[in-house]
Amino acid sequence: MTMNFHRQIRALRVLAVCAILMSGLCMIGGCNSNESGGQHVVLTDFGTGQESTALFPRRDVGPEATVTVTTPAAKAPEVKKPAAQKPAAEKPMKKVAAVSKPAVKSPAVKKPVVKKPAVETPVAKKPATETPVAKKTVEAKPVAKKPAAKKPVAKKPAPQKPAPKTEVALAPKPKPTPTPADDAGDVDDKGRPVLADGTGGFSGVITFDGKAPEPKFLYQKGGAPKDPEVCGLEAIPDQSLIVNQENNGVKNVFVYLRKKPRGFKPKPPKEALVFDQKYCVFLPHNLIVYAGREVLVKNGDPIVHNTHTNPVRNPGFNSAIGADDRVGVKLLYRRPESLPVKVVCDLHAWMSAYHSVLDHPFCASTDENGKFAIPNLPPGNYTFTVWQEKPGYLTKSLKVTVKAGEYTEEPLKYAAKDFAQHNGPTAKVLVLNTGR
Repeated sequence: MTMNFHRQIRALRVLAVCAILMSGLCMIGGCNSNESGGQHVVLTDFGTGQESTALFPRRDVGPEATVTVTTPAAKAPEVKKPAAQKPAAEKPMKKVAAVSKPAVKSPAVKKPVVKKPAVETPVAKKPATETPVAKKTVEAKPVAKKPAAKKPVAKKPAPQKPAPKTEVALAPKPKPTPTPADDAGDVDDKGRPVLADGTGGFSGVITFDGKAPEPKFLYQKGGAPKDPEVCGLEAIPDQSLIVNQENNGVKNVFVYLRKKPRGFKPKPPKEALVFDQKYCVFLPHNLIVYAGREVLVKNGDPIVHNTHTNPVRNPGFNSAIGADDRVGVKLLYRRPESLPVKVVCDLHAWMSAYHSVLDHPFCASTDENGKFAIPNLPPGNYTFTVWQEKPGYLTKSLKVTVKAGEYTEEPLKYAAKDFAQHNGPTAKVLVLNTGR
């Protein structure tokens, strides 16, 4: 196509030169003219073999006369010029479509051009298929909203704060039950733990000798001097001396071995003990703690308490316990104590309790009937201590012989004077003589 185009250009140049020459000849001698006064010139393209006729006007027509050359064959290349621009027109698809109309001779070129957009059309369909994928992600958003709807479900535990109140309602249960050193399993016909093979035990009842004193209260219901909206919901009992009105049994008396048996290897239980507070009262009042066993100090009141211990051989514990704290604050005694440790609340002065901390399980606290039982002692002779919070020692050294396969029982009676408040030794008065 490019070769033909160049040839046609050369032919036109030749025609132009010939036209100039002929016009010069006509000026000199004249030329054959037709009826319209012009000359006909036959031109031959030696490259293509085509002939063309040119009509030149007469000279006398004037300078404004024009030369008309009829080259029907030469007009074809003018139509083919856009065909030569096909390489440049391949990029924009619109120009190819415009040229395809006259270029009937090149249908083969049109087919691949048509096929290319045909191939591209499925590519356009792919994103159309991807749109449902986007819809899936849109559907996932409402799924994410479902967990958001669970938030009100998470708020339901918030109303469970009164749950500690139910625990507190159950909390008084430790009061009528004994507090053994370890959780008891099976019991015998007298309610004592069944002895392990080859061991014995020590049991008994501690009673008040005389008329049982009436129960006392530190504050009546609603009479608590601080935080009465909580502490005054129940009457606060005086637990310094509790005597059963029916059988004179004395509650909350510790009976324990001051030293572990020879050869005994301590094995503190892994389960934590719970020391609770409800209606501004410690629960339980007497707690037996195996040295090395964790104690969780909890709070069942909607107010803050401050639990404070004063041990002799262990670091003191002094910590605020948040309102309704059902997780608890960790308290740990690592060493045994020779005497029970007093526990108080620095925010409510009437609150008190006692922890007996030992490196063995041979300890008991009397129940509401004054009963106690210490099981699984190796056979032998032992010295026990009987201790109550008002006087301190009821019996400092109690000799007991333990036999395998049975309990050694011993009833213990104490009079009112034995429970008198112990205020310590009387201070001596030194009088100085000046010699006058």
